Amino acid sequence: MTISLQRSLEALIGLTSWSVVAGLGTGGCLSLGFGEKLPASRFSKNTALSLDDRVFEPEFIILIECAWRLSVKENVVLTWVGIGSEFWEAKLNPLRAARLLSFEVTRTANDLTLQFDDGISLEIFCDQSEAEDNYLVFTRETILAAGFGGRLQSEPRGGLPSNRA
Repeated sequence: MTISLQRSLEALIGLTSWSVVAGLGTGGCLSLGFGEKLPASRFSKNTALSLDDRVFEPEFIILIECAWRLSVKENVVLTWVGIGSEFWEAKLNPLRAARLLSFEVTRTANDLTLQFDDGISLEIFCDQSEAEDNYLVFTRETILAAGFGGRLQSEPRGGLPSNRA
């Protein structure tokens, strides 16, 4: 793990995930937004999004494009293959307004575990091929892409990302 990934994730400690975006059209992708609610560059007309997600962009975003598992008090409640299953939206509710307490990144694979309050855990598994990003961490300054086999890439964040359709 590089210093920049460590530092970027440390900036999220103590913040709540006010934006949780997933949906049928995204496959198993999941986006978590933390920090300040910054004015969006454009208003989204997507009524499947919350009003906050239509009007604001998160200061920090973790965009997950690989396998993940959400557990509450050590019980698995949803995985990336469950998006679109019965009650999947309600199963994501524990992440809404959850405060990030800690994280762990495996050095060899970039697998990431996020520990939230109330016994909520989100495990992210870098399982996609070498050519694809598994998850991205957006800060105000950079976008960090974690890939298969411990690969990490960084680029400047030019404007705000859009986690909105």
